[in-house]
Amino acid sequence: MAERIEALVKAELLVWARRTAKLGIEAAAEAADISQKKIEAWEAGEGRPSIPQLRKLASAYKRPLAAFYLPEPPAEFDVMRDFRRLPEASESSLANAQLQHEIRVASWRRELAIEIARELDEQFPKFSLHASLEEDPVEVARRARVALGVTDSQQFKWVDPFEALTAWREAVERLGVLVFQTQGIPIDEMRGFSVSAEEVPVVALNGKDSPRGRVFTLLHELIHLMLGAGGVCNLDEGHAANRDAKRVEVFCNRVAGAVLVPPELLLGEAVVLGHSTGKDWEESEIAFLADRYSVSRETLIRSLVLTGKATERFYALKRAEYLHGYSQHATKKKSYPVPVYRKVISRNGRRFSRLVVDAYREETITGSDLANYLGVRLKHLGEIENALSRSSAKAR
Repeated sequence: MAERIEALVKAELLVWARRTAKLGIEAAAEAADISQKKIEAWEAGEGRPSIPQLRKLASAYKRPLAAFYLPEPPAEFDVMRDFRRLPEASESSLANAQLQHEIRVASWRRELAIEIARELDEQFPKFSLHASLEEDPVEVARRARVALGVTDSQQFKWVDPFEALTAWREAVERLGVLVFQTQGIPIDEMRGFSVSAEEVPVVALNGKDSPRGRVFTLLHELIHLMLGAGGVCNLDEGHAANRDAKRVEVFCNRVAGAVLVPPELLLGEAVVLGHSTGKDWEESEIAFLADRYSVSRETLIRSLVLTGKATERFYALKRAEYLHGYSQHATKKKSYPVPVYRKVISRNGRRFSRLVVDAYREETITGSDLANYLGVRLKHLGEIENALSRSSAKAR
């Protein structure tokens, strides 16, 4: 029988990893499929796990393997930096267990991506976009749009909301940001969150949201990263916790809207030029322009308000109408089968998925690691690689 090789890890690192994962001994044992007695013994300094056992713990605690070899437990990294939630969400909902889990998973993926990139001798693009609340939001939007590399002609060619979401998401990832999607969190609990960091910041979107809703959240969170600002934020600017928070939310919403619907383009549209001042907009006109820019109707109307082509009263009326309609639609929404490879890439992002696949091909990680990191069976690897290759070829 082969000799059992112990992982040279400190007991205090094992305790730190479990506690920061918010797991008790019993829950940890169940998640890692290891007996409670063994985990208790290792945490007491009585023996050490084998390397395969340590991999199981890393998976259960959502930590990269390298985290267990740190010289000492680090100060806990606060990933709850920023949230966009519907106005109806209560403050107590932040304690939702699934949300806490997704925040840990996002942090774990970020750390893992950095570790894998170093192993493969790759470098993430340095996120170098910055903004200040003292700047003109339209100027910040122009700068962000140039950095994202999305042209007017590209935007007008998108045929459906999912194509727009994919294009904006890939543009943000090219800036050195990892973009993930959460699972199993109600839309009234969270729209998105971001992790501001000097190296590889993160944006997470709620996969239950509409594609156009996710696009706006993505750009909103990108502006938060540019500001380097955290804190709780809401879809409804009026629900911000205080004056400073409201100022940040107003700024991020304004910039995100101007990135998606540049004012100079909107003002040049024939339907806008031909619209009578003071007259309310027909739903058909709103729908036409929203489809043209691949944005929600609410975002489009807000852009009309900010360019002086619609009133705040009209916006408030239509927003209430759309929120009610969205709530009704969400309860009746039908689900359709989605290929496994598409789910995997959607959840993990193309950059993270590509890193994990490359690490497996370079034999830096095992097949078991790949399945764990991407949350998929190894039999789907071929489909995932093909999808990633198609995306790379399209980008070129």
